[in-house]
Amino acid sequence: MKNQSPDRYVLFAVVALGIGLALFQYIYNRSFWEDEAALSLNILQRSPLQLLQPLDHIQVAPPLFLLGVKGIVSLLGAGAYTLRLLPLAGFMVACSCLYLIARKLFRHTTTIIFVISAFALGAPMLYYASEVKQYITDVMTLCLLVWLYLRQYRQPLHKFGVLALAGATAIFFSHISPVILATLGVLLLADTLESKKHFRELILVFACWAASFGIYYFTQVHGHPSRAAMLNYWTLKGTFMPLNPFSPAFWHFLADRGYMMFMKLINFGRFSALIFLLWLTGVVLLAYGRRYRMLLLLTLPVLLHLGLSALRLFPFQLRLILYLAPLLILMAAYGFELAYPVLMRTYRLHRFRWIHALIPLPFLIMLLRVGYPIDERQVHAGIRQLQQRWQQGDQLYLYHGARKTFHLYQAIDPNLGHITPIFAHNQGDDHEGYIRQMQQLRGRVWVLYAHFYRQEA
Repeated sequence: MKNQSPDRYVLFAVVALGIGLALFQYIYNRSFWEDEAALSLNILQRSPLQLLQPLDHIQVAPPLFLLGVKGIVSLLGAGAYTLRLLPLAGFMVACSCLYLIARKLFRHTTTIIFVISAFALGAPMLYYASEVKQYITDVMTLCLLVWLYLRQYRQPLHKFGVLALAGATAIFFSHISPVILATLGVLLLADTLESKKHFRELILVFACWAASFGIYYFTQVHGHPSRAAMLNYWTLKGTFMPLNPFSPAFWHFLADRGYMMFMKLINFGRFSALIFLLWLTGVVLLAYGRRYRMLLLLTLPVLLHLGLSALRLFPFQLRLILYLAPLLILMAAYGFELAYPVLMRTYRLHRFRWIHALIPLPFLIMLLRVGYPIDERQVHAGIRQLQQRWQQGDQLYLYHGARKTFHLYQAIDPNLGHITPIFAHNQGDDHEGYIRQMQQLRGRVWVLYAHFYRQEA
């Protein structure tokens, strides 16, 4: 027992640290931002059946995600913590599934420590683990479906049944599930062709997924009233890949999105460059070792998402590709599993029993340098100041970018119900228009700004 490797304790500590950081970020109760507030208002103000209809404020979200948050709010009451409870649970499930995947794929505990450190100590993951949006549950959906594909089953038929049911359900829980299911479908087809068995079961799985997607498409997507507005928004953001591979814009897009994946999605500062090199090493290792199915599993979703972006069907933007992070980390882990033992032998570091405890340290340092806990907007703090110092006769001038956020805080905090704000009309880049509005105000006036628009800054 005394000679037992300490690696398992390091792994346990990393998992506990990741969950602890996510819980602290959740308890910290950062400010809602405008888009998050808009979706939350839909959840609070609509019945479960109404949540299946097109949402207000140009919002879209998977129906099962909406119903899940609605159910929690109905049981536990409306508040910031209850609204964010499902995303927090999604982070923990994703972390657990990724651990199971890593244990299945890698021989060394040190590699599993690397995977969990890169995932659970990443600023984007911790941020979205406490946001009322579906992005972290997209990550959970990917990890869960990949684990269900990789795990061992007592009977091969059980695998097809589980994947059929899980895939059909995932379509209503995550917008990116078709990308994952398409990837798994290719792998299942390859497995079936190799074994020359279970063709009928595979057809039934595909039929189940297709039927579920058809129902989802015609009830949730087809003829959606916000489609034109969303398409225009994402086009202006430059999130659709140009179709012409001979144009400079095409290659600029790929370079920009590559930078986004490794420098912003895998957000560890300069350390992200090392992750990129490990990722490239992993690609070469899998290709050289002819492990083509694992190579497809870890790269095909990226290619499919780029294809959907080129067809203007799904934007390639940071929060919408959050689900790709575990795949990038797992690919980098193959490179890590090759490079780390070489480093240990070269510098004879294996003599130090607890040396592997240093693996999470760079990730933790980079997280603290990014800033933790994460709070990009201070609306909540401003509203607390307003509550503490409000006097009879005071007025609140509310910038239009803060309108939904303030309405949400009114909905979850009865103490704000007596305040009737004066709404700032959207003046675009007409700065004088805002000044004219404010010159008409008299007495003590509070001004609440949030979510500045670029042309108005």
